[in-house]
Amino acid sequence: GGDTADYALSPFFAETLIGQVRAACEAADGWYLVTTSRRTAPSVERALAEQTERDPRCRLLLLASRDPLDGTMHGMLGSSDVAVVTGESISMVTEACTSGRRVIVVEPPMRGAGSRKHQRFLADLAGDGYIRLAVVPEVAGTIHRALRESRLPKRLDNLAAVHDAVARLV
Repeated sequence: GGDTADYALSPFFAETLIGQVRAACEAADGWYLVTTSRRTAPSVERALAEQTERDPRCRLLLLASRDPLDGTMHGMLGSSDVAVVTGESISMVTEACTSGRRVIVVEPPMRGAGSRKHQRFLADLAGDGYIRLAVVPEVAGTIHRALRESRLPKRLDNLAAVHDAVARLV
């Protein structure tokens, strides 16, 4: 993710988050994939590169400023057991929710009071069972619990929702 009018994603936030993901992967003997977005600041991309470049558990690092990202998100989500995404982008969160993977959303720090619409949206998705909300210090534990859960994750199916809505109108 990256900075928006309401959220600021700092290098410290990214380093701390990737540290939690790394800890969860070490505990589960797993691996992780990382991508940034067009909104990710160069300082955050540098921090992520420094944190992951020598980590054998990081199987892929895609930097939006350097690498072509077209179509890669679907492949990354498809090869994952758990998707950890930042919550400042509604489209990024919903894309993860359509993947059928367990989705953990971490909200970056807000800029001042900011708009609360993202928080309401995320709370609704969590309440409906599509995502788990986590604060950065709890991400490793949240990943661990998600991996142990036997229940299949709830999948957001936009096409079915549109089909049902049209069927009610016709």
